[in-house]
Amino acid sequence: VAAQFAVSVAESGSGLRTLLVDGNLKNPNLHELLDLQLDPGLTEVCNDGVPVKQAIQATELYDLDVLTVGSFANQGAHYLNSLRYLELIQELKEGYDLVVIDCPPLAAGHGSTHLSKGEALTALVVEASQTNREVIEGALHELQLVGADVVGMVLNRRQFFIPNFVYQRL
Repeated sequence: VAAQFAVSVAESGSGLRTLLVDGNLKNPNLHELLDLQLDPGLTEVCNDGVPVKQAIQATELYDLDVLTVGSFANQGAHYLNSLRYLELIQELKEGYDLVVIDCPPLAAGHGSTHLSKGEALTALVVEASQTNREVIEGALHELQLVGADVVGMVLNRRQFFIPNFVYQRL
């Protein structure tokens, strides 16, 4: 969802310089999705002092750059230097019009890439027909506890059980 949003903004012709950050330390996949190198990335910038300009990768889209998660995350360490991470986000916000961060699921318990109010706006992605109301309410409560500014929800993987031609006639 984060990648599709960032690509859509970059393709829209808005002229917004967009950076997509893979903050999913446990299960990174943006590098595969966009056919980019895994490292250096976010973990090397935050934990090893690699310059951020060295880690950001350009894409085929003029207005879209990507900061992958880095190879360090694949070695079993699923943490970031949180102070450096917050500094990095501020630095990235100064250099880009829009910074989109793909965060891990809340249920995974790896909230190190989630940001609070004033730092970011949060959209909760919910899997259709798989996530019950209580889990959604719990996720919203957890985001409130960390001070996230939840601006909405995205319903993901919705299945259409009624054939398309029926929808067209409605």
